[in-house]
Amino acid sequence: MLTQAREFGPVLWVGPTPVVESFMPIDRIPGVIYDFRNDAIDVYNRAYKEKAAELDIPYLDLFTAFSDNSVWADSLNASDGLHPNAKGYDLMAETIGAWSGWRNLFDG
Repeated sequence: MLTQAREFGPVLWVGPTPVVESFMPIDRIPGVIYDFRNDAIDVYNRAYKEKAAELDIPYLDLFTAFSDNSVWADSLNASDGLHPNAKGYDLMAETIGAWSGWRNLFDG
């Protein structure tokens, strides 16, 4: 999919973020259960990062960046443990906006 996306333009890859496991599982929608675990997210994050390097696609590792970030943790704790509140989305936007992959694409 990412290789094909290059046919349309530049491709960037933003990785997953950590969750607050004590909120898991989330089952607010009948028949839909979300049960994310940071150990599993970390495994996928590492695999995504490796695949991005193999494909020469810029990868932003938000999992590592946010794992010990108190603003991120507070934003998840103020929400559902999976989705941040506005402060968390602001942090995400600031992090992506400062990322060299993003800057190179737009400031090039």
